[in-house]
Amino acid sequence: MLIPAVNPRERRLLLIAYTFPPEVAIGSLRPWGLYRYLHNHGWDTVVLTASPGDALPNVVRVPHQGVSERVRILSGATPNAIGPLANAIRHIRNRIAEVFAYPDLESGWRKPAVSAALAMIARGRFDAILSTSLPATAHVVARDLKSRTGLPWVADFRDLWSENYDYRWGRLRKTLDRQIERTVLAHSQALVTVSEPLAVALKRLHSRPVTVIPNGFSPDEVSEPNHRLTRKFTLTYTGTLYAGKQDPSPLFEALSALIASGRIDAELLEVRFFGRNVDQPWLRAKVAACGLDRSVTLSGMVPRAESLERQRESQVLLALDWMDEQQPGVYSGKIFEYLAALRPILCIGHTGSVVEALLNETGAGRSLNETEPLHCFLMVCYREFVETGRVGYFGRIDAVRRYDHASMAGRFAAVLGQNALP
Repeated sequence: MLIPAVNPRERRLLLIAYTFPPEVAIGSLRPWGLYRYLHNHGWDTVVLTASPGDALPNVVRVPHQGVSERVRILSGATPNAIGPLANAIRHIRNRIAEVFAYPDLESGWRKPAVSAALAMIARGRFDAILSTSLPATAHVVARDLKSRTGLPWVADFRDLWSENYDYRWGRLRKTLDRQIERTVLAHSQALVTVSEPLAVALKRLHSRPVTVIPNGFSPDEVSEPNHRLTRKFTLTYTGTLYAGKQDPSPLFEALSALIASGRIDAELLEVRFFGRNVDQPWLRAKVAACGLDRSVTLSGMVPRAESLERQRESQVLLALDWMDEQQPGVYSGKIFEYLAALRPILCIGHTGSVVEALLNETGAGRSLNETEPLHCFLMVCYREFVETGRVGYFGRIDAVRRYDHASMAGRFAAVLGQNALP
């Protein structure tokens, strides 16, 4: 447990983040950015996490194996498995969680996390607590610590709790979750979330100030403007693919039509998917129906460093917005990695989403789903590729830079400063 002496000129923050590097989940990047850059704004940050890994200064690891992982291990299934067995395991996990796991499958982390945090607080001064979710268990841990210590507490929502856009349980469970959420967050000083529509949802449920602080990217992961690109007209998607929630079909149909009309040479085209759940039967069927079997590859998870390289070398990056127009506030964390890659972004999405607003603000891409605009965008990029060997970047780098982790940490520091003890 490496916790250096406190700089008396700095305030000290306890950051409760269930997921943290080296865990590759996209949810680990926001707390990683806070850990690295809050000190620039006068906050000495100590992280409490469930993610195992090498020792880091000011990072206290209390590893935990959630119910979902234990069920998977007992069944003998591999991580990210697909097929009937994997689906059965997920069904069992969800039924267990719906009946027994409050607030979620990681609730078993609560007791050891609180014990570890109280031991740290007993040994040295802290000025505030910041918890980030999902999982919601992180907020329950923070509530327990607030009740025991009186320290001010700010709760950060990368994704919402009972109002989550991917909520998978029944109506009765949702009613109970809303009540638990209200009870827990009544102890907080302030709330933070990643977009204005999500802030509106939080304000409806809680009488607490809500600040919007979008996700970001690491400044040292920004690509070089002249990074070497693929030799083919390559569109690349990285990240998890949610069946029924995200759909690349408009892109496949547009490419199929452009190939059939002779405007795109299929031999020059490559569409690549890397990530969790990208190799799904419905997606393969759609690829086949559009005659793109030779142009589309569906790969599994790759190390994060490789994922970033696949982004940087791509002619165009593919983003898939959430299909539900009643959920316009959903950001994919990957969209910020895409910004750092400095490659043009094509988002298959709907009008009025926060992703569309982000792309318009930064000039980094377009959010489209209708046939004619898709054709036009693809042909502009394709012609430039054929003529020059690369699709030029058209984003505004000064606007993109506003979304790096250093800027994000500054905004968090302002919220913490408003709510911390004097």
